[in-house]
This record gives sequence, structure tokens and C-alpha cells, in this order.
Amino acid sequence: MRDSITVDTGLEKSIDSVTLVSAGDHIFTSGIAPERPGSVESQLRQVFQRLAGLLHDAGSSLDDVVRTRAFFVDEGGEQAVRSVHAGVFGRTGPVVSAIRMSCLPGKVGAVVEAEAVRGASKSAVRHRTIPAWGASLAVKVGQEVFVSGVTSEWLPALGARPARPQPRSHEEQVARVCEIVAGACTALGASLTDVVATRHFDPVMVHRHSFQGPALEDFRKPGEPTAAGITVEGIGGSSTFMLEVDAVEGGAARRRNLRTGRSFEVEHHYSRSVRVDDIVYVAGSTSLVVGEIVRHPGEVRGQVLDTLETIRSTIEAQGLSWSDLVRTRSYIVGGPQKLDEAIAALRSVVGGTGTVATVTGVPVLGRPEVVVEIEATAVATR
Repeated sequence: MRDSITVDTGLEKSIDSVTLVSAGDHIFTSGIAPERPGSVESQLRQVFQRLAGLLHDAGSSLDDVVRTRAFFVDEGGEQAVRSVHAGVFGRTGPVVSAIRMSCLPGKVGAVVEAEAVRGASKSAVRHRTIPAWGASLAVKVGQEVFVSGVTSEWLPALGARPARPQPRSHEEQVARVCEIVAGACTALGASLTDVVATRHFDPVMVHRHSFQGPALEDFRKPGEPTAAGITVEGIGGSSTFMLEVDAVEGGAARRRNLRTGRSFEVEHHYSRSVRVDDIVYVAGSTSLVVGEIVRHPGEVRGQVLDTLETIRSTIEAQGLSWSDLVRTRSYIVGGPQKLDEAIAALRSVVGGTGTVATVTGVPVLGRPEVVVEIEATAVATR
């Protein structure tokens, strides 16, 4: 069973996407934008008010939300996310990530994605609540485990032992964050072989470290989940690494991992897509093909179309159809004009298909020629 709700605002109208899609018990939203200009805090309050209304119309509520992901533009926006999120969810809420981007569609200051699971308000198990954020380090609903976007800035809030100094180097931060995330999964019954999707964000100042470091490689090696490595403007304070994951307890026994044949996937222990039960998680995908050749170098439209074809191919190889696509999340290099080019290209392929979409601007991606990266999720229709 699949339903959707559309609010006729900027991005949804431009892409011909929907604002909320419900697939079975899962609810996904687009990057919800504010209706009016204002401070980041004001815009976030508008967004969460809209989210509450959308969930109500879908027969759910904010209490069912398991993950929020806030993208903002202004430096210092993380504090606004923290304040508003805590005000909305109280002392215990969903897992959360707060990421500073280069730009957002329509020149808004912030957008928020949300994921909810019907019934989570009664059945969710939370691991290590973070009252200052109104969030949890990890949340488990059924067999699914969701982990916040963790950075080294979280250590004091998590009660890290004072005998262990705050990690300073990038490599130290990666190792400590991977340790925290692995511990959160274990606490909720999921092993590293059960991790199905990973996503890490690095600020532009450490772009050269992308996909480097044994700790992240060791984290991914047991399950070879999907991966996305995104360079952004900032992730809070002096943090140089953020990691968020999805896992399915016991999922290792029934998962199916697929690769495209690229050597990079093998070398860095990740899969192009992972299917567990009805859900297919698709890695951050680009126009890179076998042989590590970049198709359409520097061209946004060509790369969007090429990347969506890669995503379509892996979804269909997992036994689902293109109509089962529920969500895309696009990272685009080049500023507002390039966002518009990407939106037009997305519309030509996913417009009218009933999917939610988020589009964000980033300073750079893995290679200078790569200007588009897209993640996706599909849910089989029963």
C-alpha cells in the first residue's frame, strides 16, 4: 500500500515530486522547506509545524518520527537546529543529523527531511537520549535500527569518560565516532554485519581525507553496506567527521548486496545497493563507471541522468520496479544555478512518479569532474 501527500511549494512543484510518501508502515518526506523567510530558527519552526500537519494528514504524528535530517546554510545554524529540535520533541526524540550546506533550492535557509514508522510512538526503543537535542543516539523499531549523525562534538553529551582525551586529528575523530556508532548498534541488538546503509559527512577543510582511514574501512567490512561520502560546509564546531547508519537486526541472514563491478566498491567495502525484506537502500551514486571513468565530466544534467540510470538498474536488479522508488537525495556542486539544472533533470526522470526528493548544494564531491551524487530508497509494493 502506497499513498502520498503533496504540498504545492517550490521544490515539489519544480520536480513534480510529492512532499510525503507512505509505503507500508514507513513514511518518508522530502526536504521540507519553510513558507516564509526569516531567521534559521524561524524557518525551522515553520518546517516542523508543516511536518506535524503532514504526518497528521497521513494518519501518523511526530511521536512516530525515527529520524530527522536538517540541512542549513548559515554558519551557526546547528545551534538553531538543536534548540528547535529539543523544543519540538522534548527530552527524548528521534535520531538527528545537522549539516551545513553550500546552498538550498529557492534560497531558503533550512530544510528538514523526516522518516517515520507507524506505531513507533509505542514500540520504539531508544538508546542514550540527548536532552539538549531532544534526540536519541539510536532508535530501534521492530528490527530496524537508526543511528544519529554522530560527531566528536557529541562526546560530552554522551558522557564520554574524561580519562580519554577529546580526539583532535581527523583520524582520531573517525575512529572514535565509528566506535560510538558500533556500540549503539550493538546495544540495540544489531552487529556490524547487520548494518545496511552508511553515510558520512566531512567538512570541506578535510576533503582530501574522503574514504580514508582504517576505522571506517573496518566498520564497513563485515557487512559491506551502502555508503555515501559527502563533503559539506560544516558539521558543527571543530568536528571533521559525521557518521550515520541504518541497520536491521538479524538482517545479515536475508540481505542481498549488489555491486556495479567498480573496483572502488570492492576496495572500500561497500555495495551499490542492499536489499533487506521490502526495502532497497542505494548508495550515493555518481556518473563514475567501471574503470573509474567519469561520464559527462562537469555537466550537471548529464550526470543526473546517468546517475539515475545507475540507480534504476540496481533497484531493478534487486527485484523491484522503478515505480517502487520512494526517495532521492541529491548533492550538487556549483551553486544555485546548478541546483536549478539538477532539478530540471530530476523532473525529466522522476517527475510524476510519486517520490519525495531533497536537493542540496555542496562545495565539492569526490573528484573535480564529479558534480552530482544521488542516494535513493525503494520499497517493494505488496
